[in-house]
Amino acid sequence: MLSSIINFQSAFDPKISAVIENNTTSNNVEQEQHHVSSPTLQNMSKGKGVILFFHIPKTGGSAIREGARRNAQQLKVHKSTDKGILEKIDMWTQDKNFEHFQGENSTVKFVEFHWQDGAVPLEASLKSWRQNAADIGLPFFVFTIMRDPLALYISTYNYFCIFLGKANKLDCPGPYGVDNMLEIAPDNPQGRWLCHGTIMFEGEDHNRPIVDCVMNGTLDRVIFENFDHIGFQEKTGKTVQIFKRMGINIELKRVNKSPHGMEVLVSKKKINSTALTFIQRRLTVDEHLLATAKKMREKNELFLSEV
Repeated sequence: MLSSIINFQSAFDPKISAVIENNTTSNNVEQEQHHVSSPTLQNMSKGKGVILFFHIPKTGGSAIREGARRNAQQLKVHKSTDKGILEKIDMWTQDKNFEHFQGENSTVKFVEFHWQDGAVPLEASLKSWRQNAADIGLPFFVFTIMRDPLALYISTYNYFCIFLGKANKLDCPGPYGVDNMLEIAPDNPQGRWLCHGTIMFEGEDHNRPIVDCVMNGTLDRVIFENFDHIGFQEKTGKTVQIFKRMGINIELKRVNKSPHGMEVLVSKKKINSTALTFIQRRLTVDEHLLATAKKMREKNELFLSEV
């Protein structure tokens, strides 16, 4: 059964709210000082650069990836599941002579992290890659896309339980509906993915709490110190404009054209006020992350007026 794969019973950890409140009030100054983004974007139009995309499931990131894939003249798309990809990023960011960016290889390397590690497990590597790239003058850009927490919570259940269940790719027999979603859907799916990657959907560690990741501002630190941009699913076009300013063209086309074609899908209209209150308590981290992303955007001149 799917419950043996993603049966998240951790629901709501009361320690998370206290941790978030403390981090929000005590870490703001430090985060502003260490925010990695610069108002000046590096030009990648000449085929040199590395882009890392942390693709949180169900945020509309597939449209970004496919848009990058269609632009084969400028971008070479890799997946985090490709053999030896971490070693390749090491190699690219230490390539003083840019040998991997010449001739037929003169393309920006675009790596999608989607079905493997999240951002937190790769914190040390992210810092190392960025420093190495800076040392040799190689443009380096890290970004993710986020979505309204409630909408993503519902979409995660609809896709990973109902859609994949009916497709016999995961065993999730139902009965489908709001009650079933409250029982098995992961709390804080965006924060959980950034903290633990796709471990949120598989293995014996599916109940692994994320309070250890949120504690002491770990998740906030990783976001502020390593991400150049956090886009929003509702405004994906603005992310495309960011790439355009770097000399990279990404044409968006809708990838998933229908909500999987099933009447049994859960929607916000089917959730009563009691269930909604319970769900909101399970999305404390994701709400905080969204607020953090918006503050990053407000405080960074990169996103003022030009975009």
